[in-house]
Amino acid sequence: MKNAPQYVVLAFIILGWFWIGMEWWSQARPASQNPIIPEAPQSPVIVPVIVPAAEVDESSDPSEEAETPATTPEPVVTNTTVDPNLPKKISETMNHYSNSNFRYEFDIPANVYYAGFGAAEGARHTVGIGKEDPETLDDAAIRVYFYGKKVVPELQNAENNKYEDPAGTYVYLLLNGAYSVKIEALNINHPIVQKIIETIKVF
Repeated sequence: MKNAPQYVVLAFIILGWFWIGMEWWSQARPASQNPIIPEAPQSPVIVPVIVPAAEVDESSDPSEEAETPATTPEPVVTNTTVDPNLPKKISETMNHYSNSNFRYEFDIPANVYYAGFGAAEGARHTVGIGKEDPETLDDAAIRVYFYGKKVVPELQNAENNKYEDPAGTYVYLLLNGAYSVKIEALNINHPIVQKIIETIKVF
């Protein structure tokens, strides 16, 4: 038993060498038995997408595009000079209105209706015109007032035998220097009104 301490020391030496050998062996051997397939999952590789310079508009500001106000529809402006009681398309064929009692006449398109009425507003005779047959003078889109052989105050000092309302709703005409006529409409520049102005006369 004298050699027992020596055996213990020898055993410690052998265990130390064994432990050193195991450490060396664990560092020397490859990390994986299969080097192609890693034992632990790897994080995915992220490939950056490069946008060509031609597709990038550096002059535009994204904040400006986001702040662009929504466009509001423009209000529809109704043309008050268009009379719904007159046809949109004017017929090229003309009808001739003639009154043998008061001896005046004018032309109107064939696609409108007319009706004669009696005295009104100082006129001796009146005619109503519209795209439908007017039952009364007030129903007519165009109203013709024939005053007979009389010069109304509006025509006393009128130039070119004509007086036009500044609002464009009526016109007075002096025919043959003695007969007064008034033509009234929503818009005296309407082609039908202008045709009456051009053709009205006394006989």
